[in-house]
Amino acid sequence: MLFLALLACGRNAMAVDIVAYAEESAPFHYAVNGRVEGSAADRLRTACDRAKLSCSLAILPWARAMVLAKQHPNTLLFSIVRSPEREKEFVWLSPITVEPIWIYGRPDSPPVRGVGDLAHTRVGVINGSSGAAFLREAGVPASAIDLANSTDGNLRKFIAHRVDFILTTEARMEQHQARSELPFKVQKVLRMQDATTYYAMNLKSDPVKVAALQAALQELKAGERAK
Repeated sequence: MLFLALLACGRNAMAVDIVAYAEESAPFHYAVNGRVEGSAADRLRTACDRAKLSCSLAILPWARAMVLAKQHPNTLLFSIVRSPEREKEFVWLSPITVEPIWIYGRPDSPPVRGVGDLAHTRVGVINGSSGAAFLREAGVPASAIDLANSTDGNLRKFIAHRVDFILTTEARMEQHQARSELPFKVQKVLRMQDATTYYAMNLKSDPVKVAALQAALQELKAGERAK
């Protein structure tokens, strides 16, 4: 399935102005019968229409999406957290939302009173995401950080007790709970920080396309604030 998705993305890249990649992460972007749905996907499509740009959207594992977005011009990545270590890696177009990031646990997870207590546990995060950087900056050792290829993969590890905790946003955890019958009650353990997610493009992208899409996205964002 992944090979077919990548093949389709390669074909689309030759036929459209911008190829956009995201991971499966409701309610912002998720696949329904092969089409990318969600609030962030809808806003991107509307912006592309306003900018008179043809845009193709695809759902991929986050690490793969990140690699493609860094390698190919006129490629867009969303929703990506803007952080100091990523600042010079992309052209940042427009913010999507601000999300509180939490460490979540199970009723049987080890007791944690502070970040230091995570050193002797296993915390699940998405490979290539900002989650691992957040944990490292907070002083959590690499031995306590467990990398998953996708949001769903991270959740499966959590359910299977392969990790003690997971790091994710409130919105994503609410969606997990809404669509999956978890065999336990998820508990908020530690609030790490708030993160602002963005639409971001490859540094070598066509500046005319970048400017047009950025203007359209910012116009939509301004309209949302005015409501």
